[in-house]
Amino acid sequence: MSSSETEGFTPIRAARTGSSDRFPLGVSVKQERSGMASPDTHIVVRNGWDEVVGEGDGYLSLDLERGLYTLRFERGGAFREEVIRHVAASAIEPNAPQATPVKVKSLSALRQRGSGSCSSSCARWRPGSNRWRARFRAFFFMIWRAASLLISAPT
Repeated sequence: MSSSETEGFTPIRAARTGSSDRFPLGVSVKQERSGMASPDTHIVVRNGWDEVVGEGDGYLSLDLERGLYTLRFERGGAFREEVIRHVAASAIEPNAPQATPVKVKSLSALRQRGSGSCSSSCARWRPGSNRWRARFRAFFFMIWRAASLLISAPT
């Protein structure tokens, strides 16, 4: 629309309702495997104007007006958001967000730099492999040794 077409019109913004219709909302985050409550999941509830109306860890109980709300669940770096339409008393029991597992394809990160190439038999991640165990032990021994040197170093 051109500016001449909008003359005479006043832009308006949707007003918040002044209704006293408030309903309880209970959010209890469950762990996916055990089904138990997940106290390490942080819950944030935002209204339609993106204002935080409540926060909690594992469980949250609020008294909210009718409307659309965004629920954000954060746990261990993973997060998930859900939009709900709150029109009556409700209890929500979502699963805690899960981080995507990282697949290990090579032990090259554990190998000390400059030690040459790794053969194909040790390049695969095989938990039952003795070669893998030896490299893993050597890696953690190297970290433990470096930490002990840092601690005992004069300041």
